[in-house]
Amino acid sequence: MMIGNRLVFLLFFITLFLAPKTYSQSDLDFDAIDSVIYRNQTNRYSWCKNQLDILKDKNKDFPKISQVIYAKSAEFMASRNLDVLAEMEMRKALAICDNGKCYPEKGIVNIINAEYYFDHDKIVKALEIILQNNLQLEEHAPYSTVLSDSYFQTVRYYNSLESFEKAKVFLKKTIEHSKKINYKINLSRIFNQYGIILRKQRIPIEALKYFRLSIKNDKLNKNFNLHSLTYNNMASVYIDLKNYDSAYFCLKTSLKYVSKGYVPYTDLNSLEASINKRMALVFERKTMIDSALYYGKKSLGYYSSNSYFLNDQESLYRILSECYEKKMMLDSALYYQKLELKEFKSVRFLEKKDLVDRTTEQARIKHQSEDIKLLNDKNQLEQEVFQSERIIVFVIMLLIGLILYGFYRKNIVRQQQTALQLEQKVLRSQMNPHFIFNALVAIQNSMMDSDILVSASHVAKFAKLIRQNFDFTQKEYITLEEDLGALKNYISVQKMRFGESFDCFIEYENVEIETILVPPLMLQPFVENAIEIGFKGIEELGILKIKIFNISEKRIGFCISDNGVGYKVVEDDKLHSTEVFRARLFLHNSQDLKSFTVVSRPDFEGTKIEFKYTIKYV
Repeated sequence: MMIGNRLVFLLFFITLFLAPKTYSQSDLDFDAIDSVIYRNQTNRYSWCKNQLDILKDKNKDFPKISQVIYAKSAEFMASRNLDVLAEMEMRKALAICDNGKCYPEKGIVNIINAEYYFDHDKIVKALEIILQNNLQLEEHAPYSTVLSDSYFQTVRYYNSLESFEKAKVFLKKTIEHSKKINYKINLSRIFNQYGIILRKQRIPIEALKYFRLSIKNDKLNKNFNLHSLTYNNMASVYIDLKNYDSAYFCLKTSLKYVSKGYVPYTDLNSLEASINKRMALVFERKTMIDSALYYGKKSLGYYSSNSYFLNDQESLYRILSECYEKKMMLDSALYYQKLELKEFKSVRFLEKKDLVDRTTEQARIKHQSEDIKLLNDKNQLEQEVFQSERIIVFVIMLLIGLILYGFYRKNIVRQQQTALQLEQKVLRSQMNPHFIFNALVAIQNSMMDSDILVSASHVAKFAKLIRQNFDFTQKEYITLEEDLGALKNYISVQKMRFGESFDCFIEYENVEIETILVPPLMLQPFVENAIEIGFKGIEELGILKIKIFNISEKRIGFCISDNGVGYKVVEDDKLHSTEVFRARLFLHNSQDLKSFTVVSRPDFEGTKIEFKYTIKYV
């Protein structure tokens, strides 16, 4: 029996010794390597590289572990700004293990890869990688702590893109998943991120509350790694609130802790530069210019070489420019103003929400899972609903357009009918029976005087006048030259009646009367009023002047004046020639009517009518 038991134990130890060893992430301790990376311990770079090479060789037969080591090597190279080597190491890490069994370790690789792009100001690419990582971990390693870390990383990226609602969603996922798997995730990091979100949403008091919770939680756990970051974030809120004394206290505390240790996932040089820059801002606001310049210059070296730093709250170049301006060192002030302008042109954080939505969709399309199929089905349904809504809206808009067009056409027809009626009134007023009878009597008198040539001339002028009037009834517009020709003929017929009791002068220098269109017999009503009414009862010779002149390329002016008895308004139910003209002018162009004026005695020796006319060309 004793021999049998010994044999069983011997077989057990032989099996244990010969069995291939497997590793998990917990078997690898990267704390010392992380210390070199995040604290920028340049004196230990050689040691760090040797350690990574040893780990690579030791675990070359274990792809799940090997991929993490190569990813750490890529992170180390990136911290030394050896981007080409970093990308080579990351390509190896991604290629070593590429299937569902590679998780959750593959999730660590993806987190490091995403952080590399984030640090190089390629947030869209970083977000795409981390969203894919979330989906893969949910499928292949749903109970791993790496999924909580990946969710938290997503919070940081959405926060940087100012997509705060989505950041809150993943913050909630981080907390819920950590509780689900009993993972004691660092609550201080969660409080910090939530405080950053609230600060960017301009809720400063709540932001301070969560930053204080972060500090309190660190003190309870005696872990002060995040103190420098948290106090720096608190200082930014106090600066927003213009409480510069509290901001100064937080920044001093932050500088004290930044020298003591590294902050997870944070470049200490970047953090120290941010603290110094805010310190410069505080002193500048407190008008302590020398101190502001001291801290500003300390921050300048890192600031000028990192484009991602540009998206911070206040421009360091602006702070330095204002400091030098207050010291009356205008050349230095101008120099930093130019750098500030160049800085704003280089910022690539435009249209962030669109980038977020587009990147989210790209990440989900790449991941072929049931969730994506459901999302596509939902999108297709929403697209169909959207198309249906578009059709309905289009039909409604078409109906509204047809109704409006109907009203428009009806209004146009009404205007055309009104214009035609007005033109007919003008023509009837010129060719009324009284005028025709008086013209024929004048012709008869000339015939009785046995003046055959004069009588023939009168008959020709009268016949031409009648023919012109009938021709004009068929036209909406005629040239100004034609209208003036008809007007001159009308004046000749009136002179046949009244003899040399009046005279008329027409001026139109530099006006292109051959190409300008006007309504037929536009000026005739005013000439008729002057001859028939204005010159009655005056002893001197009646003088009628018509002046046409250019105002601009689009308008000409008319001035009709006489030395008659003046203009009198007759109040009855009839539509008089002046009202007819005003209506015709309004139909041509409503703005022209505003320029129409009539001046008469006692302000003028007779009557003067002026108006502007918008040109319509042949």
